[in-house]
Amino acid sequence: MTRRTVIRKALLLLAASLFPVMTAWGQFYPGGGDPGSIRWRTLRGSRYEIVYPAGMDSLARAYASRLEEFRPKVSVSTGLPWRSRRIPVVMHGYTTTSNGMVSWAPRRLELYAQPQVHDPEPLYWQRNLAVHESRHLSQMQAGYTGVFRWMRPLFGEIVPGAVSGVYPGPALLEGDAVVAETALTEAGRGRSADFLEYYHWAFDNGDWRDWYRWRYGSWKYYAPNHYALGYLTIAGDRVFYDDPLFMQRYFRKISRRPLRTGNMRKEMKAASGKSFRATFREIQDSTLAIWRRDDKARGTFMGENLVYGPTRQYEDYSDMVAAGGRIFATREGKAITKELVEIGDKVRRI
Repeated sequence: MTRRTVIRKALLLLAASLFPVMTAWGQFYPGGGDPGSIRWRTLRGSRYEIVYPAGMDSLARAYASRLEEFRPKVSVSTGLPWRSRRIPVVMHGYTTTSNGMVSWAPRRLELYAQPQVHDPEPLYWQRNLAVHESRHLSQMQAGYTGVFRWMRPLFGEIVPGAVSGVYPGPALLEGDAVVAETALTEAGRGRSADFLEYYHWAFDNGDWRDWYRWRYGSWKYYAPNHYALGYLTIAGDRVFYDDPLFMQRYFRKISRRPLRTGNMRKEMKAASGKSFRATFREIQDSTLAIWRRDDKARGTFMGENLVYGPTRQYEDYSDMVAAGGRIFATREGKAITKELVEIGDKVRRI
Protein backbone atom coordinates (compact mmCIF):
# COMPACT_ATOMS: atom_id res chain seq x y z
CA MET A 1 0.00 0.00 0.00
CA THR A 2 1.48 3.34 -1.05
CA ARG A 3 1.93 6.31 1.23
CA ARG A 4 -0.71 8.26 -0.70
CA THR A 5 -3.25 5.45 -0.25
CA VAL A 6 -2.56 5.28 3.49
CA ILE A 7 -3.06 9.05 3.84
CA ARG A 8 -6.30 8.95 1.83
CA LYS A 9 -7.75 6.11 3.90
CA ALA A 10 -6.77 7.90 7.11
CA LEU A 11 -8.55 11.06 5.97
CA LEU A 12 -11.66 9.07 5.07
CA LEU A 13 -11.73 7.47 8.52
CA LEU A 14 -11.18 10.85 10.18
CA ALA A 15 -14.02 12.43 8.17
CA ALA A 16 -16.34 9.55 9.05
CA SER A 17 -15.55 9.87 12.76
CA LEU A 18 -15.86 13.66 12.88
CA PHE A 19 -18.96 13.90 10.70
CA PRO A 20 -20.88 10.64 11.20
CA VAL A 21 -24.19 12.20 10.24
CA MET A 22 -22.77 13.56 6.98
CA THR A 23 -21.27 10.26 5.83
CA ALA A 24 -23.64 8.72 3.31
CA TRP A 25 -23.75 6.62 0.15
CA GLY A 26 -26.26 7.11 -2.60
CA GLN A 27 -26.89 6.99 -6.32
CA PHE A 28 -27.57 10.27 -8.09
CA TYR A 29 -28.31 9.10 -11.62
CA PRO A 30 -30.35 5.94 -12.22
CA GLY A 31 -30.21 4.30 -15.62
CA GLY A 32 -31.37 1.15 -17.29
CA GLY A 33 -34.99 0.11 -17.58
CA ASP A 34 -34.00 -3.51 -18.17
CA PRO A 35 -36.54 -6.31 -17.63
CA GLY A 36 -36.69 -7.50 -14.04
CA SER A 37 -36.31 -11.11 -15.17
CA ILE A 38 -32.71 -10.60 -16.32
CA ARG A 39 -29.97 -12.47 -14.50
CA TRP A 40 -26.73 -10.57 -14.33
CA ARG A 41 -23.17 -11.82 -14.66
CA THR A 42 -19.80 -10.12 -14.11
CA LEU A 43 -16.53 -10.17 -16.00
CA ARG A 44 -13.46 -8.64 -14.38
CA GLY A 45 -10.60 -6.97 -16.24
CA SER A 46 -7.59 -5.04 -14.99
CA ARG A 47 -9.45 -1.70 -14.90
CA TYR A 48 -13.08 -2.64 -15.48
CA GLU A 49 -15.76 -4.89 -14.10
CA ILE A 50 -18.33 -5.64 -16.81
CA VAL A 51 -21.86 -6.26 -15.47
CA TYR A 52 -23.91 -7.83 -18.26
CA PRO A 53 -27.11 -9.84 -18.85
CA ALA A 54 -26.67 -13.59 -18.75
CA GLY A 55 -26.34 -15.03 -22.25
CA MET A 56 -24.38 -12.05 -23.63
CA ASP A 57 -20.94 -13.35 -22.68
CA SER A 58 -19.42 -12.80 -26.13
CA LEU A 59 -20.65 -9.19 -26.29
CA ALA A 60 -19.33 -8.53 -22.79
CA ARG A 61 -15.91 -9.88 -23.76
CA ALA A 62 -15.90 -7.73 -26.90
CA TYR A 63 -16.57 -4.56 -24.87
CA ALA A 64 -14.05 -5.55 -22.20
CA SER A 65 -11.39 -6.02 -24.89
CA ARG A 66 -12.16 -2.70 -26.57
CA LEU A 67 -12.21 -0.74 -23.30
CA GLU A 68 -8.86 -2.17 -22.21
CA GLU A 69 -7.42 -1.49 -25.67
CA PHE A 70 -8.34 2.19 -25.81
CA ARG A 71 -7.81 3.19 -22.17
CA PRO A 72 -4.10 4.07 -22.57
CA LYS A 73 -4.64 5.63 -26.00
CA VAL A 74 -7.31 8.10 -24.89
CA SER A 75 -5.31 9.05 -21.78
CA VAL A 76 -2.17 10.21 -23.59
CA SER A 77 -3.38 13.62 -24.75
CA THR A 78 -5.32 14.45 -21.55
CA GLY A 79 -2.19 13.90 -19.45
CA LEU A 80 -4.36 12.59 -16.61
CA PRO A 81 -3.11 9.47 -14.78
CA TRP A 82 -5.76 6.80 -14.21
CA ARG A 83 -6.36 7.07 -10.45
CA SER A 84 -9.89 5.74 -9.97
CA ARG A 85 -10.26 2.13 -8.87
CA ARG A 86 -11.74 -0.63 -11.05
CA ILE A 87 -14.75 0.93 -12.76
CA PRO A 88 -18.09 -0.91 -13.06
CA VAL A 89 -19.42 -1.09 -16.62
CA VAL A 90 -23.15 -1.83 -16.79
CA MET A 91 -24.09 -3.24 -20.20
CA HIS A 92 -27.73 -2.87 -21.27
CA GLY A 93 -28.61 -5.34 -24.01
CA TYR A 94 -32.41 -5.25 -23.94
CA THR A 95 -33.09 -1.72 -25.15
CA THR A 96 -33.41 0.06 -28.50
CA THR A 97 -31.36 2.99 -27.18
CA SER A 98 -27.91 3.51 -28.73
CA ASN A 99 -25.81 5.49 -26.32
CA GLY A 100 -23.37 5.48 -23.44
CA MET A 101 -23.12 7.37 -20.17
CA VAL A 102 -20.32 8.06 -17.72
CA SER A 103 -21.53 8.99 -14.23
CA TRP A 104 -19.92 9.63 -10.91
CA ALA A 105 -21.79 9.18 -7.61
CA PRO A 106 -21.49 6.30 -7.94
CA ARG A 107 -18.76 6.05 -10.57
CA ARG A 108 -19.70 3.81 -13.44
CA LEU A 109 -19.96 3.50 -17.20
CA GLU A 110 -23.28 2.48 -18.72
CA LEU A 111 -23.31 1.11 -22.25
CA TYR A 112 -26.46 0.76 -24.33
CA ALA A 113 -25.28 -1.93 -26.69
CA GLN A 114 -27.87 -1.78 -29.49
CA PRO A 115 -26.30 -0.18 -32.62
CA GLN A 116 -28.17 2.73 -34.16
CA VAL A 117 -30.87 1.52 -36.53
CA HIS A 118 -32.03 4.68 -38.33
CA ASP A 119 -28.67 6.48 -38.57
CA PRO A 120 -25.93 3.84 -38.33
CA GLU A 121 -22.25 4.74 -38.10
CA PRO A 122 -19.88 3.22 -40.71
CA LEU A 123 -17.99 1.45 -37.94
CA TYR A 124 -18.56 -1.30 -35.42
CA TRP A 125 -20.70 0.21 -32.66
CA GLN A 126 -18.59 -1.45 -29.93
CA ARG A 127 -15.44 0.27 -31.17
CA ASN A 128 -16.96 3.72 -31.52
CA LEU A 129 -18.70 3.55 -28.16
CA ALA A 130 -15.58 2.23 -26.40
CA VAL A 131 -13.42 5.09 -27.68
CA HIS A 132 -15.94 7.85 -26.96
CA GLU A 133 -16.84 6.71 -23.44
CA SER A 134 -13.22 5.84 -22.57
CA ARG A 135 -12.31 9.44 -23.34
CA HIS A 136 -15.00 10.59 -20.92
CA LEU A 137 -13.56 8.28 -18.26
CA SER A 138 -10.15 9.83 -18.85
CA GLN A 139 -11.62 13.34 -18.53
CA MET A 140 -13.16 12.42 -15.18
CA GLN A 141 -9.71 11.66 -13.78
CA ALA A 142 -9.25 15.44 -13.47
CA GLY A 143 -11.26 15.18 -10.25
CA TYR A 144 -8.47 13.06 -8.76
CA THR A 145 -5.66 15.55 -9.43
CA GLY A 146 -4.31 18.73 -7.88
CA VAL A 147 -6.39 20.39 -5.21
CA PHE A 148 -9.44 18.29 -6.06
CA ARG A 149 -8.00 15.08 -4.62
CA TRP A 150 -7.98 16.66 -1.15
CA MET A 151 -11.70 17.40 -1.41
CA ARG A 152 -12.68 13.78 -2.00
CA PRO A 153 -12.37 12.59 1.65
CA LEU A 154 -15.09 15.10 2.56
CA PHE A 155 -17.30 15.11 -0.54
CA GLY A 156 -16.70 11.64 -1.98
CA GLU A 157 -17.32 10.74 -5.59
CA ILE A 158 -19.33 13.86 -6.30
CA VAL A 159 -16.02 15.73 -6.76
CA PRO A 160 -15.01 14.35 -10.22
CA GLY A 161 -18.57 14.83 -11.48
CA ALA A 162 -18.69 18.40 -10.18
CA VAL A 163 -15.29 19.22 -11.71
CA SER A 164 -16.40 18.04 -15.16
CA GLY A 165 -19.63 20.04 -14.93
CA VAL A 166 -18.21 23.28 -13.53
CA TYR A 167 -15.08 23.56 -15.68
CA PRO A 168 -15.10 22.00 -19.19
CA GLY A 169 -18.89 21.79 -19.51
CA PRO A 170 -20.82 19.75 -22.10
CA ALA A 171 -19.39 21.38 -25.25
CA LEU A 172 -15.72 20.74 -24.46
CA LEU A 173 -16.32 17.31 -22.93
CA GLU A 174 -18.36 15.99 -25.84
CA GLY A 175 -16.36 17.78 -28.53
CA ASP A 176 -13.15 16.33 -27.12
CA ALA A 177 -14.66 12.83 -27.08
CA VAL A 178 -15.73 13.21 -30.73
CA VAL A 179 -12.17 14.30 -31.58
CA ALA A 180 -10.91 11.12 -29.90
CA GLU A 181 -13.33 8.82 -31.73
CA THR A 182 -12.43 10.51 -35.03
CA ALA A 183 -8.67 10.33 -34.50
CA LEU A 184 -8.51 6.77 -33.15
CA THR A 185 -10.92 5.04 -35.55
CA GLU A 186 -11.54 4.80 -39.27
CA ALA A 187 -14.87 6.60 -38.89
CA GLY A 188 -16.22 8.73 -36.04
CA ARG A 189 -18.59 11.64 -36.37
CA GLY A 190 -15.85 14.07 -37.36
CA ARG A 191 -15.48 12.11 -40.62
CA SER A 192 -19.22 12.28 -41.39
CA ALA A 193 -20.31 15.14 -43.66
CA ASP A 194 -23.67 15.60 -41.96
CA PHE A 195 -22.10 16.20 -38.52
CA LEU A 196 -20.94 19.73 -39.44
CA GLU A 197 -23.33 20.17 -42.35
CA TYR A 198 -25.19 23.15 -40.86
CA TYR A 199 -21.93 25.05 -40.26
CA HIS A 200 -20.96 24.39 -43.88
CA TRP A 201 -24.20 25.93 -45.11
CA ALA A 202 -24.13 28.79 -42.58
CA PHE A 203 -20.54 29.89 -43.25
CA ASP A 204 -21.07 29.68 -47.00
CA ASN A 205 -24.07 32.01 -46.66
CA GLY A 206 -22.35 34.56 -44.42
CA ASP A 207 -23.87 33.43 -41.12
CA TRP A 208 -20.98 34.28 -38.77
CA ARG A 209 -21.55 34.23 -35.02
CA ASP A 210 -19.38 34.29 -31.94
CA TRP A 211 -18.84 31.09 -29.95
CA TYR A 212 -21.54 31.77 -27.39
CA ARG A 213 -24.27 32.42 -29.96
CA TRP A 214 -23.43 29.11 -31.62
CA ARG A 215 -23.44 27.41 -28.23
CA TYR A 216 -26.78 28.62 -26.91
CA GLY A 217 -28.72 29.65 -30.00
CA SER A 218 -31.92 31.65 -29.57
CA TRP A 219 -35.62 31.56 -30.35
CA LYS A 220 -34.88 33.21 -33.69
CA TYR A 221 -31.64 31.52 -34.80
CA TYR A 222 -31.05 27.78 -34.90
CA ALA A 223 -27.75 26.40 -33.64
CA PRO A 224 -26.43 22.81 -33.88
CA ASN A 225 -25.88 20.81 -30.70
CA HIS A 226 -22.88 21.19 -28.40
CA TYR A 227 -21.23 18.04 -29.79
CA ALA A 228 -20.68 19.72 -33.16
CA LEU A 229 -19.56 23.05 -31.69
CA GLY A 230 -17.15 21.38 -29.27
CA TYR A 231 -15.65 19.34 -32.09
CA LEU A 232 -15.33 22.39 -34.37
CA THR A 233 -13.59 24.32 -31.56
CA ILE A 234 -11.12 21.68 -30.37
CA ALA A 235 -10.38 20.16 -33.79
CA GLY A 236 -9.90 23.65 -35.22
CA ASP A 237 -7.46 24.56 -32.47
CA ARG A 238 -5.53 21.30 -32.98
CA VAL A 239 -5.33 21.60 -36.78
CA PHE A 240 -4.93 25.31 -37.46
CA TYR A 241 -2.65 26.12 -34.50
CA ASP A 242 -0.78 22.81 -34.22
CA ASP A 243 -2.06 22.36 -30.66
CA PRO A 244 -2.75 18.63 -30.05
CA LEU A 245 -2.36 18.98 -26.26
CA PHE A 246 -4.99 21.68 -25.75
CA MET A 247 -7.07 19.54 -23.34
CA GLN A 248 -3.98 18.45 -21.43
CA ARG A 249 -3.09 22.08 -20.71
CA TYR A 250 -6.71 22.80 -19.89
CA PHE A 251 -6.96 20.09 -17.22
CA ARG A 252 -3.53 20.90 -15.81
CA LYS A 253 -4.46 24.55 -15.29
CA ILE A 254 -7.77 23.89 -13.53
CA SER A 255 -6.24 21.27 -11.21
CA ARG A 256 -3.55 23.74 -10.13
CA ARG A 257 -5.66 26.91 -10.15
CA PRO A 258 -9.31 26.01 -9.56
CA LEU A 259 -10.36 29.66 -9.23
CA ARG A 260 -9.05 30.54 -12.68
CA THR A 261 -11.89 31.80 -14.88
CA GLY A 262 -12.19 31.77 -18.67
CA ASN A 263 -9.84 28.81 -18.98
CA MET A 264 -10.92 27.83 -22.51
CA ARG A 265 -10.52 31.38 -23.83
CA LYS A 266 -7.11 31.79 -22.22
CA GLU A 267 -5.74 28.48 -23.45
CA MET A 268 -6.89 29.12 -27.02
CA LYS A 269 -5.34 32.58 -26.89
CA ALA A 270 -2.08 30.98 -25.71
CA ALA A 271 -2.15 28.71 -28.77
CA SER A 272 -3.07 31.34 -31.37
CA GLY A 273 -1.64 34.54 -29.92
CA LYS A 274 -4.98 36.25 -30.62
CA SER A 275 -8.14 37.01 -28.69
CA PHE A 276 -10.64 34.20 -28.32
CA ARG A 277 -13.13 35.97 -30.58
CA ALA A 278 -10.51 36.41 -33.33
CA THR A 279 -9.29 32.83 -32.87
CA PHE A 280 -12.75 31.32 -33.26
CA ARG A 281 -13.49 33.49 -36.29
CA GLU A 282 -10.24 32.34 -37.87
CA ILE A 283 -11.22 28.70 -37.21
CA GLN A 284 -14.52 29.34 -39.00
CA ASP A 285 -12.78 31.04 -41.95
CA SER A 286 -10.16 28.30 -42.28
CA THR A 287 -12.76 25.54 -42.08
CA LEU A 288 -14.86 27.20 -44.78
CA ALA A 289 -11.77 27.51 -47.02
CA ILE A 290 -11.26 23.72 -46.77
CA TRP A 291 -14.92 23.07 -47.57
CA ARG A 292 -14.83 25.39 -50.59
CA ARG A 293 -11.76 23.65 -52.00
CA ASP A 294 -13.55 20.34 -51.52
CA ASP A 295 -16.70 21.70 -53.20
CA LYS A 296 -14.71 22.78 -56.28
CA ALA A 297 -13.11 19.36 -56.55
CA ARG A 298 -16.54 17.73 -56.59
CA GLY A 299 -17.89 19.75 -59.51
CA THR A 300 -21.21 21.53 -59.92
CA PHE A 301 -23.94 21.00 -57.37
CA MET A 302 -27.65 20.89 -58.11
CA GLY A 303 -29.48 24.19 -58.11
CA GLU A 304 -31.73 25.18 -55.23
CA ASN A 305 -35.00 27.05 -54.82
CA LEU A 306 -36.35 28.60 -51.64
CA VAL A 307 -39.75 27.01 -50.99
CA TYR A 308 -40.54 28.74 -47.70
CA GLY A 309 -39.16 32.00 -46.33
CA PRO A 310 -37.76 32.87 -42.89
CA THR A 311 -40.02 32.98 -39.84
CA ARG A 312 -39.99 35.05 -36.68
CA GLN A 313 -38.88 32.03 -34.66
CA TYR A 314 -36.76 29.37 -36.28
CA GLU A 315 -38.33 26.15 -37.47
CA ASP A 316 -36.42 22.95 -38.19
CA TYR A 317 -37.60 20.74 -41.08
CA SER A 318 -36.38 17.17 -41.48
CA ASP A 319 -37.33 13.73 -42.88
CA MET A 320 -38.52 15.31 -46.14
CA VAL A 321 -40.37 13.10 -48.63
CA ALA A 322 -41.74 14.07 -52.08
CA ALA A 323 -44.91 12.26 -53.13
CA GLY A 324 -47.65 13.10 -55.61
CA GLY A 325 -46.13 16.49 -56.43
CA ARG A 326 -46.17 17.49 -52.78
CA ILE A 327 -43.45 17.70 -50.11
CA PHE A 328 -44.00 16.27 -46.65
CA ALA A 329 -41.72 16.79 -43.65
CA THR A 330 -41.57 16.88 -39.88
CA ARG A 331 -41.30 20.33 -38.31
CA GLU A 332 -40.18 21.38 -34.85
CA GLY A 333 -38.71 24.37 -33.06
CA LYS A 334 -38.37 25.91 -29.63
CA ALA A 335 -42.02 26.96 -29.79
CA ILE A 336 -43.26 23.92 -31.79
CA THR A 337 -43.39 20.28 -30.81
CA LYS A 338 -42.59 17.82 -33.61
CA GLU A 339 -45.42 17.61 -36.15
CA LEU A 340 -46.10 16.39 -39.68
CA VAL A 341 -46.52 19.16 -42.31
CA GLU A 342 -47.04 19.61 -46.03
CA ILE A 343 -44.87 22.25 -47.75
CA GLY A 344 -46.27 24.21 -50.66
CA ASP A 345 -46.96 27.94 -51.13
CA LYS A 346 -47.62 27.75 -47.42
CA VAL A 347 -46.80 25.19 -44.75
CA ARG A 348 -49.88 23.25 -43.69
CA ARG A 349 -49.98 21.17 -40.55
CA ILE A 350 -51.38 17.65 -41.07
